[in-house]
Amino acid sequence: MRPNLLLSAVLSAALFMFSCEGPEGPQGPAGTAGKDGVAGTKGDKGDKGEAGLNGKDASSSVNSTPWIKLDFKSEGATTIYTQNNTSFGAIYQTYVNLSLKDKSQPLLTKEIMEQGMYLVYIKYKVTMYDSGESSYYLEDRIIGGVGTGATSSFKIPGRETSKASDFANLVFGVVDLGEKTWSPYLYFNSPSQQVYENNQYVNKSTAPELLNKSNAFYRELLSANVPEVRLVTVKGALAGRLKNIDFSDYEAVKKAFDLED
Repeated sequence: MRPNLLLSAVLSAALFMFSCEGPEGPQGPAGTAGKDGVAGTKGDKGDKGEAGLNGKDASSSVNSTPWIKLDFKSEGATTIYTQNNTSFGAIYQTYVNLSLKDKSQPLLTKEIMEQGMYLVYIKYKVTMYDSGESSYYLEDRIIGGVGTGATSSFKIPGRETSKASDFANLVFGVVDLGEKTWSPYLYFNSPSQQVYENNQYVNKSTAPELLNKSNAFYRELLSANVPEVRLVTVKGALAGRLKNIDFSDYEAVKKAFDLED
C-alpha cells in the first residue's frame, strides 16, 4: 500500500471514532464539601428605642378637665362690651366681646407651668355643604395644642332655611395661661356683606335680627353656641418622654393618656 493511502485510512478511522459518541455513563460520586468562608464583620449596634409610657406613671402624671361649656350667660360671671358699626349712617354690624370675670384654673399649678406642659382643646363647629340636599349643615371639629382659638359656626335662631347666609360665626379661645389662671374669651361680629348700589359700595347686614340688641340677648345667644373646651396637663417627668405624640391630634393624645370623653 502506498504511504499516502495508509495515512488517509488512519485519519478516517480516527474521525469515525470521535464522531460516534457512546451512551452517557452513570453520575459520579459527590465531591467533598469545601471549607467555610471567612465570617463577615459584625454590624453596628442599632439605636435604643424610646421607652413607652407606663400606665401607672401616665395616669398619675396627667390631669384634665372634662369637656366643659363655660358660662358666658350670667351677668355676674362675665364682662361684656358691644359696639355698633355703621355705613353711611346705618348700622350694619354689631360687635360683641365677652370675657369671664373668674379666671382661676387650679390644674395650672406652679409645677406644670415651670416643668410640665399644658394642652388646650376646643370642640367647635364648621359649616358643611350637602350637595345632595343643596343645603348647609354643622359638623363638629376639634382643634388643640398650646394656646388655641377657633372660629365656630352656628345657625341663626329663627331661620327656617339652611343657606350659607343662615349661619353666623363666633370666635372662642383661651389666652394668658399662667399659674392657677387662664383667660377664655368669646367675641362675635354679626354677619354682613358689601354691596354696590347707587354708584358706591355699601356695607349691609345679612342678619338684621342680630343687630343692636341688649346685653342679655347677646349673652344668651353666644353662651348657647360657645364651643366646649378641655384642658390637659402633664407633669415634667413624663412630658420629656412625649416626643413622638402629635399634640394637635386630640385622638392621638386621648389614646396616649387614656382619656375619656
